[in-house]
Amino acid sequence: MGLQDRFRIDELVKKGSNAIRKDSNGNILVSKKDGKQKKPKLSSTVKRKFDKTKEDLANPQLVNPNENQTDFAGETSGYVEKPKYNEDELKKALDVKVDELIKKKKPNKGPYILKSKYDAKLLEIEDLRKEVAKWRKLYEEEVGVTTKLTAELEALLELLDSIEIQRAAAENNSTAINTRYVSLLSDFQNSIIKGTKEGIERVSLEAQVRGLQAQKLSLQEQLKLKDQIEEAEEAQQETQAILASLTGPDNSYDQKGESGWKVPEPHDDPSLFETRQIHFRSNRKSSGWAGMDSLELYNFNEEAEATWSISVASGPGGHGQPWLGFSKSSGTIPPRSGETPGKVEIDAKKIRNVNSPKGRRREFTDDITLTIGPDTYNLKGIFYRKLRKGGDGN
Repeated sequence: MGLQDRFRIDELVKKGSNAIRKDSNGNILVSKKDGKQKKPKLSSTVKRKFDKTKEDLANPQLVNPNENQTDFAGETSGYVEKPKYNEDELKKALDVKVDELIKKKKPNKGPYILKSKYDAKLLEIEDLRKEVAKWRKLYEEEVGVTTKLTAELEALLELLDSIEIQRAAAENNSTAINTRYVSLLSDFQNSIIKGTKEGIERVSLEAQVRGLQAQKLSLQEQLKLKDQIEEAEEAQQETQAILASLTGPDNSYDQKGESGWKVPEPHDDPSLFETRQIHFRSNRKSSGWAGMDSLELYNFNEEAEATWSISVASGPGGHGQPWLGFSKSSGTIPPRSGETPGKVEIDAKKIRNVNSPKGRRREFTDDITLTIGPDTYNLKGIFYRKLRKGGDGN
């Protein structure tokens, strides 16, 4: 009869279907003989597995606790195991041909030497290369010397050719001189007689000439002394003009060569000259110059007038554009007359208001570049603002 328990059937299908006979419909066949169940015929391997399975079932610890099957309904059960083999290892077990001891054929190799010899040869080649470089450098130096000597030789050959030409010309000249000498010798003999007569007169005239030369030298010395006196007087006049014109506190004037400048007096606060030459201030209720609002430009040259120019650029303070200007930006200064130097005066003026940046007790500096002839002077103009608001022309 067939099994009716689906649980056991599923177990047999999953684990032992390959070891149990089935009919055409896939049902397990179970038959009886002499009132007993007929066991299916199994192979020796399957039989051993089946006996082992029976022993495991006899041990209650091996029984699956989830299986509560108590009625086997005439089924026949057993344990079937399908052995698993490593196919690659099986192939090796069947391969009895011994080929591990046969040596592989050596590959064809080119000619070679020991690496130690190869390295030694490389070092030797490197030394030879250094030696070649050394001799090449010496060769190049010798080539340079040879080239230099060749150029000098060519120059000497050209000089020799020139000397030969000069020698030939000198020989020709000597021949001509000899011819003239013969002629002059005849004339000289004739002149000796006349020279004797003229000798007395010549001695007298030479004495007169020497006296006149002595007088000439004396007059030349007197002229030199006069020029020196005039130069000393001119230098003294220039010095006196500089000393008389350029006076005042430090940094209120300067002089270079034959030019100079000065801030004329009065000076309200001479200590300001330490950092500036032009000063404009803006207080709470007033604004103006601190006695530093103009420049005097001087020319100490007595012979020629001097050209001058002045420019202003914005400096520290963050105000961007210059606030300072002058009544003139360029012109000429007349020459010095005696102890009175040539002079030009220009006035400083505030050309714009400084409203930005704002803040109390701020200084806005402009850089002044003054050029008189070949001389250049650098001066400073500072606008001091005491309050953020108030005062004229902030």
